[in-house]
Order: sequence, then structure tokens, then C-alpha cells
Amino acid sequence: MLDVYWGKAMSPRMTRSQAKSPADAPRQTRLDTVCPASGLAVTRRPEWTDVQLDEDYWVTVEVIGRHIVHSIPSGHATKDGVAKVNAIHNNAIQEAIEPDTSYVYVADYSNFKGSTLEGRRLFSEVASQREGLAALIFHDVSPLLTLSIKLGRRFLGPRKPVEIAADHETAIRRALEILKENGVEGLPLLDEQPETDPQFESGAMDLDDYRVRYEIVDDSIIHGRSAGFLGLKSMERHIELENMILASLNPSRGNPVMVADLSKLEGISAAARRLYVAAVKNRQRVTPIALFVCHGAGPKIRTAINISRPFLPFRIRIARDETTALQIARSNTSTPKSSVGRIRSVLHPKATGNRPAHADHI
Repeated sequence: MLDVYWGKAMSPRMTRSQAKSPADAPRQTRLDTVCPASGLAVTRRPEWTDVQLDEDYWVTVEVIGRHIVHSIPSGHATKDGVAKVNAIHNNAIQEAIEPDTSYVYVADYSNFKGSTLEGRRLFSEVASQREGLAALIFHDVSPLLTLSIKLGRRFLGPRKPVEIAADHETAIRRALEILKENGVEGLPLLDEQPETDPQFESGAMDLDDYRVRYEIVDDSIIHGRSAGFLGLKSMERHIELENMILASLNPSRGNPVMVADLSKLEGISAAARRLYVAAVKNRQRVTPIALFVCHGAGPKIRTAINISRPFLPFRIRIARDETTALQIARSNTSTPKSSVGRIRSVLHPKATGNRPAHADHI
């Protein structure tokens, strides 16, 4: 039987490293014994390389310069897979990390699809307890996982900072900076400052022709304000952000209500409408909403809504103004009324005293 890996058929005798796609070609330098981004020696072991930990979860772990644990996962991880990769990390730390000094965890997410909620919880729990871990840096991260990481880093606390870098070289250079800040000596000198690539701001998204801002009301109402034209590419990003915000809410509060201020939305393409319908049909089975309420919609937007209404898996109400929309939303939730808070109140619970129920994170 043939296995398929990144679109290439593999015979049973082929390893995953032998079946790399053309997109992986720039990463082949990592098979050398020296890290090209830092010039530091790289420690590898067969038992850390290309290990299948779950049905669709593989990982390679290496140690760069005796102070950087570099993990390269692919696929989707469950809790069991995360437990197994933590065991590999433990082995790498014990064998190759300089004793009694700080180290940095760096993860290449270019082929990582994500993990289950239980897996993310376990990862954060273990990372928060690791002695000597100075920081976690993720690079080549998709927009969806970018926001997931931002939502989850609050659970690691200020002593375990989490950063997102654009690429492998930037991540390694940033790791070296952090190690120097933590008193590690003998590291190579750097002449460039790395830049992070956040892609999403907390609860907001700005693209060339579209932007959206979110706030949370009464812990169970997500209020978004859209502006510009919503095309197919913008809709893809919009759905990713919307999914992550829904996943960050406390499930014990019941199904949330989404409220949309469309007063500044100029239009939405037919392709974007079709994509949204298909996406929310799947999402409704996992993180359902009780109701969708919009306000401020002009005639063109109302027409677009009415075209899509029969195909959507939830009820839709069109309100005459924001006050009415929120009244309708509150009448469809069972949570006690509280103040309005920006999404950052969910990301930083200490600012509001409200701690999220789970870590949709790293």
C-alpha cells in the first residue's frame, strides 16, 4: 500500500525525509551538522527524527548549539501525540541541552495543522513547568495558528514569553538574543534585529480592502464591526479569525450569538458568500452559534444576506440599529449581563478579572 505525504506517493521502503516536496528544498540545509542561521552545531538522533507519534502527526526534534530545542512537527496532534512529543523533548533536553542553563524552544509550523483542545492544554501545562525554558518561538505559522498561539500564550505567564517569527532564520536569531539576555555565554554575534510577523492583531484584522474589529458582550455575544469590501481572500482570513474567537469562549456559557455591524461594509462577492456558507456549515457542528444578528446593512448587503439565508445553518435576524441588535442577542442567551470588553479582555484575563475556561492555544 502506498502512503501519501505532501502529495507524493511513497513506497513502504521510503522514509518521509526521502519524499520531500519541492517546497521543502530550502530546508534541506538542516540535514547538515551545522545550523545555517547561526553557525552552531546541531545534535540529531535517529529516535528524534521523522517519528510518527499519531495517525497524522510526525515530528523531528534537534538541538541547536546546546541551548535551542528545535521541533519540526507535521500533521495534526491529539493529546496522545502531544504526550509522546513531550517525551522526545524531555530526552533531547536531558541529553543535549547544557545543564543548569537557559534554553529556548523553537517550532517550525510550516507543515503543522494544529492539535486538539486536550493536546493544546497538555502542551501548555508541560511548557509552563519546564525549568530553564526561557521562551517559545514559533515560525512559518499560518494565520489560523497565529491567533491560536496568541490566545494560548497567556497560560504560560510572563516568565515563559511566546513569540512568532516569520521564518527559521529569524526565529533562531531571536532565540540567540533571548539566550544572551538570560546570561548564556559563548553564542555567536548577530548583526541584524529579527522582526516578528504577527499577521493578526488581537480581535482585529486589517487587509488592503477589508478590516474587522471584534468585542465581546456579556461573555457570550461576539460583536464584529466590518468595513470595506469582502472578497474571497478576505473572507478566508475573516473565517479563520472568527473561528478562533468562537473557540476562545467559555463553552459552559452556552451557544454564543454573533452580532455584526455592517454599516461600513461596502459589499461582498458571490464567491465569498458561498465560501462562508460552506465554512459555517462545518463549524456549526463543532462550535455552534445560537443566532446571527446584523445591523446597519444597506440595500445591497441586505440582498446578499437574504440570498444566503436559506443555506445557513443558523437563524438570522436583521435589526434596525445596534441597540436593537444587542437586545435581540441578549434575549437569545442565558448568561448574566456584564460590561462590554474588547477581545483583548479574553486574551489578557487579568485586565478584566475574567479567566477563559480553556486554552485554545499552542
